[in-house]
Amino acid sequence: MTIFAAPSDITKKYVEIAELSTGPFGGDFRPSAEQVQTAQQKKAAQLGANGMIIGYALGGRQLQYDDAVAIFIPADSAHAAEVCAAARRSD
Repeated sequence: MTIFAAPSDITKKYVEIAELSTGPFGGDFRPSAEQVQTAQQKKAAQLGANGMIIGYALGGRQLQYDDAVAIFIPADSAHAAEVCAAARRSD
């Protein structure tokens, strides 16, 4: 999964799938940035995303540290399919 810091970093056409947030958290638990990103990647993958914009929220609301948007980049998906098909042919 490709991770982007901002929409302007994406050079290919993409579709925004869903806004992701890992909170709220119980008690005094505050996950690290790495734990948050891992949880977001799992959520994004379950939705069929192949990319994610971290630290980004839709609709212009105030950002939280765990905000992200799952995205689908068709060109990247096509490339992955080609690589897998070539690997199968060489077996």
